[in-house]
Amino acid sequence: MSMIKRLSVLVLLIVVVGSARAQSSNGSFYNRFGLGTLSEYGLGAYLSQGNASIAARSASVVNLKNPAALNAIVGPSHVFDIGMTGTVLTQSLQENSGNTMLLGLNNLNFWLKLGKGGGLTFGASPFSDASYDIQDDYRVDELAGDYSVRFVGNGGLSRYYIGYGQRLFEGFDVGVRLALLAGTITRSQYLGDNELLGSSSVTVEESASQAVVDFGLQYTRRVGQRSTLTLGATYRPEVSVTTRTEKELANGQGDSLLLTGDDYFILPEKIGVGVSLQAGGLLVSWDGELERWGANGAHDDYSYTDVWRSAFGIEYAKNQVTERYLDRVKYRFGMGWENHYLRYESAQRPTYFVTAGVGLPVQYGLGGLDLGYTYKNLSSTSGRMVSEVAHQISLNVTIRDRWFQKRVYD
Repeated sequence: MSMIKRLSVLVLLIVVVGSARAQSSNGSFYNRFGLGTLSEYGLGAYLSQGNASIAARSASVVNLKNPAALNAIVGPSHVFDIGMTGTVLTQSLQENSGNTMLLGLNNLNFWLKLGKGGGLTFGASPFSDASYDIQDDYRVDELAGDYSVRFVGNGGLSRYYIGYGQRLFEGFDVGVRLALLAGTITRSQYLGDNELLGSSSVTVEESASQAVVDFGLQYTRRVGQRSTLTLGATYRPEVSVTTRTEKELANGQGDSLLLTGDDYFILPEKIGVGVSLQAGGLLVSWDGELERWGANGAHDDYSYTDVWRSAFGIEYAKNQVTERYLDRVKYRFGMGWENHYLRYESAQRPTYFVTAGVGLPVQYGLGGLDLGYTYKNLSSTSGRMVSEVAHQISLNVTIRDRWFQKRVYD
């Protein structure tokens, strides 16, 4: 396959991953509000460490959390990653509970070595998922009887990005990334199951397309004979995102009314700091982040609030250059806490998570499989709110120096 064909396939894959949504019959209950469930930058290896990677620098794994780390790869000239996840989501309210399965692609990334001390990456990943399917039953009175309202959501925002990291001088690296957030969120309400009230529906479709930039830096210095300490920071400035809104009201007789207009939301300022210590085959990392979602206004039944996040991660590999396979396997663990960016009925939703995983080398570093598990407990501070527990399995496939390699025949 020629280089042009390979690049064409890669671009097509990026578009597919960027537009892909988790395939499920029912997402989070809270996807009804705001932008839905948000996703961070990150590949499988770091997700298994709680995604605590603002200060991480790996010679073999691309770090998407901080663009300043994009030049850390040593050896290969290009690296291709594709990631996928499967999640079992359990939702409960008082004595009632139910499960749903979420499946989908969550990342596609291509990294290139570029110049002296530089690294370039581009790819696609979901930014938000607003899929849900909920039905509520009501009773008006004895005359009107019962009726039901079905709430259905689809779509979300995708993230298409290109980033570059460069070493300025020994121990000091900087990076910048430009991303395009684009997509459509559709939310519908259907009134039915009542002959007296009839049937009707309201559908709201919101579309957005906005460029977003973020920056990163890392400072690394040697500590002792075999250890290095890295300090990292990331910053995303606030940006106002304009949305094109279409609202359609329809009744059971076929009559409809279409309203159009513009609205906006604030993608808030985001500040992150991190520290990591590499001591032989052991990597220990910590991240702290603040995202100022409170810059957005309140709505009738929910409001935005600032997000604080803290994450801790560990990775251990006994020996990366030995012939013994098990000694080259990487073992990972992480844990952390964050609060949700939305308040529903004035109540907070803290999230606790624990992660674990392994990195399995393939063909002495020419490829790799990263398997991970994440447990998330999206608890509630109110007994009237839905609590959610997620069990997620992730698989990330890495291919190094093979994408443009030509076959040689004798």
